[in-house]
Amino acid sequence: MGERDEKIPPAGDDLPGPGPEARPDAGADADIERRVLRKIDTFLMPAMVIGYGLVYYDKAGGVIPLYIQHNPSP
Repeated sequence: MGERDEKIPPAGDDLPGPGPEARPDAGADADIERRVLRKIDTFLMPAMVIGYGLVYYDKAGGVIPLYIQHNPSP
């Protein structure tokens, strides 16, 4: 377009690529991955199940008084 546009170099054309330390699997080992997955399965999953159960019981417990109030027994 103008003289000003010609002076600005295109971004990123001369930048070097990521090095070997930037790879996500650098130093990762299959044994370590299995151990981490086992820890997640052992600790995180039961905690999530208990948490979801508590939320369910909390929601269900809040509905019962409303049901009794709107449907009185004869």
